Amino acid sequence: MRMAMPSSAANVKKKTGGHPAESELWERVLKPQGAIFRTVEGKPLLYRVEGNGVYFERDGRVNKKMSRADFNKAVARLPLTKTTDINDGFDSAFLIALLTDPRIAWHPGLAA
Repeated sequence: MRMAMPSSAANVKKKTGGHPAESELWERVLKPQGAIFRTVEGKPLLYRVEGNGVYFERDGRVNKKMSRADFNKAVARLPLTKTTDINDGFDSAFLIALLTDPRIAWHPGLAA
């Protein structure tokens, strides 16, 4: 199952100052939009990017919108290993699913 992606999300690029790989990770988030991700509990999750927001969808409806600021806050805490690493911000289950997925995940060798 894939979501249709809005054309406005196609080339969202913004350099910010935080984690050295922040911009690279944002670029990685743009690529697999509409693909199925899984929460730690194995629940399916889809997302799409519009501007500087990420819309998460479960069960055919948008459940949450994450701002770029929330994304950057989580990225600043990488590497993440459990939801409690980021439980003071945006929905930690959705963020862990996104930032630990192999299509997006950061590792020390990732170019900044």
